[in-house]
Formats: sequence, structure tokens, C-alpha cells
Amino acid sequence: MFRTVICSVGLLLCLLGLTACAPADVDVRPDDTMSVATAAPSPTPTPNPWEGASFAPDGTLMSHSSITHTAEVVEKEGVLPYVLYTPSTAATEEKVPVIVWLHGGGDNSTDLAQVETRGLPYALANWELDGFNAYVVAPQHMGPLIKYYWATEHTRNLVIDAVIDAGTGRNFDPDKIIIAGHSIGGMGAVHYAGTFPEFWSAAVPISAVDAHPYENGFNGLPVRAYLADHDGGGTIMEYFNKYLKPAADEAVYIKASHAMSGAVAFQLDENGDGKSDLIEWMLSQNRLDRIAPDQFVAESE
Repeated sequence: MFRTVICSVGLLLCLLGLTACAPADVDVRPDDTMSVATAAPSPTPTPNPWEGASFAPDGTLMSHSSITHTAEVVEKEGVLPYVLYTPSTAATEEKVPVIVWLHGGGDNSTDLAQVETRGLPYALANWELDGFNAYVVAPQHMGPLIKYYWATEHTRNLVIDAVIDAGTGRNFDPDKIIIAGHSIGGMGAVHYAGTFPEFWSAAVPISAVDAHPYENGFNGLPVRAYLADHDGGGTIMEYFNKYLKPAADEAVYIKASHAMSGAVAFQLDENGDGKSDLIEWMLSQNRLDRIAPDQFVAESE
């Protein structure tokens, strides 16, 4: 009815010579039948990258105390090499959150042991992070050390493939997958989060190299960004204060060197409960809190 009224008003305006509402070769008369415009098609749903992955829920719930992690080095043809950290509670949980960790430029190598020298893997190996009930997938970039080596569509797809490979047959929770990274890995985290925020439950860029303008694409994705006091007054600090801080839900300043900020961010316990504030925040996020399942389309479709 509303469209009919609009069309009638438009037709009257045409007759009065105030506007043109038909192609030049159409003779519009009062008794012409006006066609109703076809409604614009609905936006195409975003493909769900985790659809079809063999994440296998199994087991029952139990306490999360005294959790330890085992590290498994995975190198296979056609998959980005990665280290998978499995929590000791994994076999007893129905679904377990996943943190995808993108290392900084200093860990770029063909030696997967380099991945464990900084950031979250270092914290796992050297500090007690009580209550940390999550898998960690830490892929390694083996290409040339260039500024944008994580922040490309190609490497993003490689990372997603590595996560799917790591989760095959395991009880990964597809609604609690966090993207996090340090330095150039922080740039990658911003790039992935700003390109496809639907894929993640949260994003954590730490001492991120300039990733502007991808922070404009967070679109409601929970983001906690970190800056170290020793990141200096250059592009990292400028990017953080000018672009990343306004786009993030939380901006946290920490005392650390640039190299160690990726690990120190996980050490903070300001609420005094003996657990990492950052990890508690990460694991409290669920992408279904903001995204309806029908916004996704299965790969098979």
C-alpha cells in the first residue's frame, strides 16, 4: 500500500513536469499501469569458515583448576606449520575455546621452536596461567620478513586452514575462536578482525604495527588492544592512539619492552584472583552473543 501511494505521488509529479519518473521513450498517461519496483535482494550471507570442519564435541564438564598444556609441533605438506597447545582438561570438556596466536617479526623462521620464544607461547611455557582452559594454535609464517606478511588475504586463508587442520577431530568451540597477535602479528590480528569480524569471538592486538584502516571494520567485535611503554613514540604508538584505541572496546597500557609485551599482557592480574585478566576476558566472549547463526551460509550451499 505504501509503495502504491509513493508511485501515485511520483506519477502526479511527473505529470506536473516537476520530475522524470520514467524512461524518455515511455509515454506516461494517467491510465498507464505502473510497475512496482522489485525489492532489492537480501545481502549474501557471509561464508562460515568453520562450517564443515570436523570439530568433535565430546565429554563432560569439570573444574578448570590446575590446567596444564602440552605442545605439539605440526608440520605437514600443504598446511602452514603450527604449534598446537592442548589444555589438560580438553578430553573432559564438551567444547573448548581456541586462541589463534600470530607471532611477531622476530619469530619469523623455518624453525618452529622460534614461535615459543615470545608472546603467549612464552607465557604458557614459563608462567603459571591458572584456569586457562583453551587450545592455542600458533602458526609460523615462513615467508620473507616484510611488513605485511600476516596482513594479506593469502596468509589469512592459510591461518584459517591451519586452525581447521588443528581442530579436526578435536572439540574446538567454533563460537569461541579468538584472534590475537604481537607486533606484526598484531597487525595481522587487526587485519583479520577488521576483514571478517564474524569469524572471531574477540581480537587482541598487542603492540600492533600500523594496520589502518582495517580497524574500521571491527563492527561490534570485542577488541582489547595493548600498548607497551617501550613501544616508543613512533608509528606503533601513533597508530595505537590515533586509530586503534578509539576503535577498540578496551585500550590497555603496560610496562614492557616491545619484544616482551606480547607475553607481559597475559601476566596482568589487576583483580587479584590469581588468573590472567586478559585470558579471563578472552574466554568470556562468544560470537553468538552478537551474531545470529542465520547470518552464515554453509560451504555446501
